[in-house]
Amino acid sequence: MQDSFSQERRLVKTSTPGIYKRGGRYVVVFRDPHGKQRKRSAKTLAEARDLKAALTADVKRGEFGTLHGWLRENIYRHGAKFTASELVQRVTGGPLSIAPYLDYLWGKYQPLYGLREEERLGAGVA
Repeated sequence: MQDSFSQERRLVKTSTPGIYKRGGRYVVVFRDPHGKQRKRSAKTLAEARDLKAALTADVKRGEFGTLHGWLRENIYRHGAKFTASELVQRVTGGPLSIAPYLDYLWGKYQPLYGLREEERLGAGVA
């Protein structure tokens, strides 16, 4: 039972870098101006691609209006109404998970060190 829930909440790569599918929604992963990883969700893949493009362009220009507007609408306005876990669930559509970070690390270091899939599974990272 736990495994099926875990698989359902896992981020699954799409053909677009930085966009993942979780359940019936898409998650856009990007870095804020301070280099911190952030996530935003979208209903469709097209919406997620548009969001990713807008966020990337804004950050490159040093403009954070899109990001700040989203934070104001989805995070700041709720204040202490939700716990951090509840807020993460509402915003991303799933619980906080280390899986996307581990996937990123695997994608970055697997080719560099020629790691095999068995090594990933043996480390409990799958």
